[in-house]
Amino acid sequence: MRIPNKEISSILIIKNDKIGDMVLSTCIFRELKKAFPSSKITIIASQSNFPLIEKNPYIDKILIQDYPPRGLSGLFSYYKLSKKLKSKNFDLGIDLRGSIFNILFFLNLAKIKYKIGFYNRFFSKIFVDFAYKKDRKNSHVTFQRLDLINKALNLNLKDYWPDIHTDLSDSKALEKLISQYKLNKFICLLPDSSLEKKQWSLNKWDVLIKDLQKKYPQIKILVLGIDNKKILFLKKQNPKIIIFEKPLPLRVLYLLFKKASLTICHDGGTMHLAWAGNSNLLALMEKSLPVNYVKPLGKNSHIIETEIKSLSVSSVLEKIDKILKNKT
Repeated sequence: MRIPNKEISSILIIKNDKIGDMVLSTCIFRELKKAFPSSKITIIASQSNFPLIEKNPYIDKILIQDYPPRGLSGLFSYYKLSKKLKSKNFDLGIDLRGSIFNILFFLNLAKIKYKIGFYNRFFSKIFVDFAYKKDRKNSHVTFQRLDLINKALNLNLKDYWPDIHTDLSDSKALEKLISQYKLNKFICLLPDSSLEKKQWSLNKWDVLIKDLQKKYPQIKILVLGIDNKKILFLKKQNPKIIIFEKPLPLRVLYLLFKKASLTICHDGGTMHLAWAGNSNLLALMEKSLPVNYVKPLGKNSHIIETEIKSLSVSSVLEKIDKILKNKT
């Protein structure tokens, strides 16, 4: 079913999961606002990813509801929000995750006029007016999200680049860090990984740091992340690296990556944040996972796609040398 364009004046978009998922959805907010400039766009975000869109000028309202609903209290919270949404009479609802919970509560119970979204199983498909099957092997997720919107609404949206907006307070926070730590040239390392399968050995991160310090003594090394055990281990082994007392706000982290000579990380939210800012990036990606679906894009994004557990430090260092040589 194609959705009549002329009937769209209020839009609800659901992306209430992880940080990287939100980064890769931000092009949709911008492109829909361009296609329907007089429309009001509301986003259902999660507690962890909403700071990424807090300053986004294409969004009129943000609602917070974490996915998935946990236990009876979570389901009740979903139900309460569905009642609130019902009173708003949205013309169009879009679930960018393909979650049966989101589709049933926020599109159907909320009585959204037209419902579109992804689906993983046929059961989800029957509850939307236009359904799009995810393909995790052959096409990038951002292209698929634009394709969903284009096909459902008969549009021709093309700009897939993520859209992170910052403000003066974010810039000042970054300037303070740069001044405090005297950051002229620096490399950001992010040894965290959300999945063990994606995790490069901490001992190899340690060796990489030592090699970088010997080869590039003029470049400072920042180690960032949310896993304090990993960060403190590397700090103990390498006292000269810079670590921060607590994780940086996401928008400040985004700006930090843009200033860095290079950011090196695993496949994850910070990887998406780095390439969104067209930062110089080296992503270490596990080849058995759907790399084509989530890989960083753009000329400044560099990828080592291999079996992470067997990846050698020398291979990473060789890639770093080429990137830094080309940058200078």
